Amino acid sequence: MALKRLVVVDLSENRLTGKLSDFDKLMSTVKTVNLSSNHFQGTIQYAFFQKAENLKSFNISNNSFSGPIPLFICEFSSSIQHLDFSRNLFYGPISGGFGRCSNLQFLRAGFNNLSGDVPSDIYTVSSLQELYLSANRLSGPINGSLVNLINLRTLSLYDNKLTGTIPQDIGRLSNLENLFLRKNLPNGTLSPSLANCTRLVMLDLCFNFLEGELSAFDFSKFIQLKSIDLGNNLFSGGLPASLYSCNKLTAIRLAVNKLNGVESWRCLVFLGGASTILTVLYPLEASLTHFPIQALKEIPVYVVNFCHALAVVNRKLSFRK
Repeated sequence: MALKRLVVVDLSENRLTGKLSDFDKLMSTVKTVNLSSNHFQGTIQYAFFQKAENLKSFNISNNSFSGPIPLFICEFSSSIQHLDFSRNLFYGPISGGFGRCSNLQFLRAGFNNLSGDVPSDIYTVSSLQELYLSANRLSGPINGSLVNLINLRTLSLYDNKLTGTIPQDIGRLSNLENLFLRKNLPNGTLSPSLANCTRLVMLDLCFNFLEGELSAFDFSKFIQLKSIDLGNNLFSGGLPASLYSCNKLTAIRLAVNKLNGVESWRCLVFLGGASTILTVLYPLEASLTHFPIQALKEIPVYVVNFCHALAVVNRKLSFRK
């Protein structure tokens, strides 16, 4: 008997097996499909979506699907809003096609074996709020058209092989809350425009080839920032005084750069956390190389009073007498 009024299909978090080709085509009434966290496998067939013109959400994450990403879904379901292909065995380049999903808000395809460039038509989907393509083998330069995604809240491209520079006008992404670009191959400096992303909560750019005077960047506008990781880059100079304004910071990592000096005890008071308990994750390892040892004889009382809030993991310092 046909389920002519079926709208939602949710079979998530079971132990179901098989292939989507074993099922009939999606009915035109279906708006939500969630097959996540099962043991489905095989490729996704073109015919499966031929009647799915009302589909809004399609989640097949945490399975063993393989083959290319089924971009033809946008051909039949142009009004779809949520696509989740993450944590499967999809492989190969991402060909064009997402541009036809003009209402797409969430696109997740991380933890697969996707390769090649990020398709440029993705950057035409201005409704996109989350782009998650992490832990693949994507390569090529970071496309400057990225800044056209003005509604983007989360950009997660970490653990790929992306090159080039972070777009100079990245500040156009004024709604951005989470930026994860670690473990790629970009170079260049932090664009001053990034400071316009005032809603940032998490910033992770570690394990790249970024450089320049870190103290020259203005962090003071990041009033929502809770976690920042700029470790394992080529940044130089002292600790940026503008970090003192980030009152919501709970974790900071600047390890393995070329930072030098501690300008004043004020920075230690800041790191101690006047308003929050701050965990400093390896901030001094191979970074602060010119701390004057004679200053240790003059630790102010107000610094000691803040020490209870400071957890510094790994205290590798080289002192200068």
